[in-house]
Amino acid sequence: MVDFDGFKHIIDVMGGIDVNVEKHMEDECWLNDTGWCVIEPGRQYMTAGDAFWYVRARKNTSDFDRNRRQQEVIKAMVSKALRPSELPNLPRVIQAVSETVETNMKMSDLLLYALPLSKFIKGPDITNFQITPNEAVPGMTDGGASVLYPDINAIQAIIRQALWIE
Repeated sequence: MVDFDGFKHIIDVMGGIDVNVEKHMEDECWLNDTGWCVIEPGRQYMTAGDAFWYVRARKNTSDFDRNRRQQEVIKAMVSKALRPSELPNLPRVIQAVSETVETNMKMSDLLLYALPLSKFIKGPDITNFQITPNEAVPGMTDGGASVLYPDINAIQAIIRQALWIE
């Protein structure tokens, strides 16, 4: 787990990140005098503040879209951290992660798993999976709230694909 300040601190230590933005997005923000931010598809450099707004914006988007944007940012962070050109900054990034991320794994364990995997991670080749509205069934609670119930069969198919079972 990492809190908001820790998330921003890690990106600051990384010197910002280049995010491959999939879709046009605009929403309220605190980053400029207009109170409104717009980001276009393509490779976009983001500071910690930009990335924080991008992953948290929620007025004009869905939870599913926010999940996709969060995955884009995590992918950008991992991709940058594992670039050979970033090797001189790696100790600072590791320190920032160890200071801000709460986990039951030791840093040595994280490195043990992450470094061998780095040979398989080459920027956009990182594969990610997500649950979309296609894997949910609209419904209503007894209290009248609109909700999405999981489509268990559809979600299991994604899990099988992610775990290379199919």
